[in-house]
Amino acid sequence: MPSDLKIRPIGRPQIGEDSALGYRKLTRRYAVEGPRVAKDQIGDRQIHASSDLFRKVGEVDEEFDDFFLVNQQVEPSASVDKAHLSRTYVQFRNSWFGESISENRDLRRLSRRYMVLKQEESELPAKAQGLGYPSASWLRHPSSSNFDPMGNSTEPWDMKPSMIQRPDPLSDGVLNAAANHPYGSATATLESLLLSSQYTQSSKLWSWVEGSAQVDTSNPGFDVWNVSWVAPSAGYWASGSAAGGGDNPIVVYFSQDGLKIRPVASGSLKTVANFTFFYVGPVLPQALAGFGGNSIPYVSFDLKMLSGREGSGGITRVFKNAVFDYANNTKATMAWDGHQVAAKSGYGYGSGDLIFNFDAGPPVLGTGTVPQWTKTVRYQGREMTTVAGIISWSHLYHENTAGSNLIRTAVSPVHSYRGNHIWRISLTYG
Repeated sequence: MPSDLKIRPIGRPQIGEDSALGYRKLTRRYAVEGPRVAKDQIGDRQIHASSDLFRKVGEVDEEFDDFFLVNQQVEPSASVDKAHLSRTYVQFRNSWFGESISENRDLRRLSRRYMVLKQEESELPAKAQGLGYPSASWLRHPSSSNFDPMGNSTEPWDMKPSMIQRPDPLSDGVLNAAANHPYGSATATLESLLLSSQYTQSSKLWSWVEGSAQVDTSNPGFDVWNVSWVAPSAGYWASGSAAGGGDNPIVVYFSQDGLKIRPVASGSLKTVANFTFFYVGPVLPQALAGFGGNSIPYVSFDLKMLSGREGSGGITRVFKNAVFDYANNTKATMAWDGHQVAAKSGYGYGSGDLIFNFDAGPPVLGTGTVPQWTKTVRYQGREMTTVAGIISWSHLYHENTAGSNLIRTAVSPVHSYRGNHIWRISLTYG
């Protein structure tokens, strides 16, 4: 840089520490001839020629090449022919200068502070690359000459500087958390569900999701950013009556003897357990979204029964907070008195339907013209010629396997940013 004989250094630079932000700064003072202090020499604070009294923000110090210009000011002297100029340089690093992390049972939050040169990167010297704003971000900055205060509103993340980068992904550890539990028979059931849901220990990662962002533009020459990212905590178990919140569901049992209702895990409520884990993404994978459907389990009956001699009847009812107990779950059909009356359209640990379609056929006239049927079934001791309808359930319950029945699900986002969600998936077993 050529010497400017109208600007003379005054002594050696002053070097010190900023106690609030923790950066090192360097200040140089100059004696300046009065005529140099003119409007055309101190105009736009972002764009200056090398011969101007005020230089560009981000210019490298002439001696310390990791200190960059952030502030400059002129002070008058006793004579109109002379003034004093000071230039302040700050030592930057391409990283955060403050960090904190907090965590609760669902989320962990990483917060960081950054110092960023208040300048477009295309205007910065090579040694300052990465310390300013990329062009697209700079257009949205209030200090940009192209900033339109009446244009589209933005948020701080829209003008993110180059050095602010999302942290590295984390391993989710869902299967480890699922396996490390004290509830016996739930292990194989839960692990198989997670595996079928594309959760594998080796390939599944959690990504951080943008949280809060705040930028302080009040400092001359640099901005201070406070940003945070949010990620899910590890999966965890909870136990006890109504684990995971809410009342324990009832168990609905149905057979040709009638309808039976009782509490879930009767006599052993200590086996009720809740496993909570998380997924990061815009939408849930299909397998995860199919974890039983509704957060409140239900069983729905819509059955019609016809007795050729005694009239008709049926059951039309919806049981809320209920699970369906079907003892012959390994079979695809239901039989009464040796005749198939229903077939399942879905069975396993999740939702399903039991479709009834029994018809004894036309009667045959017997003695005294009393109608007779070649095949009938009995429901609660009454002879039935037709059984039709459907039983639907959101959760199926297996008798004598307490602790491994999925009796409630809840799926909801606990943090979101522009369509990217952290999903909380809570599975209750009894």
